[in-house]
Amino acid sequence: MCTDESHARQFLFTVEAKSYREINFEHLISSNTRVKLLEFWDQAKRDSEKVDKIPLLFVRYNQMERDLHYLFMPTKFFTQISHLIGDKYGYFKYVGSTTFTVLSSKDFFVADYNLVRKLAKSYLNG
Repeated sequence: MCTDESHARQFLFTVEAKSYREINFEHLISSNTRVKLLEFWDQAKRDSEKVDKIPLLFVRYNQMERDLHYLFMPTKFFTQISHLIGDKYGYFKYVGSTTFTVLSSKDFFVADYNLVRKLAKSYLNG
């Protein structure tokens, strides 16, 4: 959550960050009853709904490159900004009890923030 009051109104995202020893994406398509990634995403979504912002979930595991995270975002928002982000690492869409898209934070951070923010405003008003 942005603690700078003047910027908090302008920053249209909530950010949740998780770091674990290992991340198991295969649990997303298993019968495992507790799927940590889905719990993380549900928490990010709940927090964003409280303040009418777009959830971004950054997840990493031990031994990943320092500046790399898996970035989760609503698929509908990803679709709106996909032409702005990089495509070096690819992405995937999860459809289940919830829907989100996962991409590399490195691909996301090549996007022009002002253009992303403009599309985020449109998404939220939408």
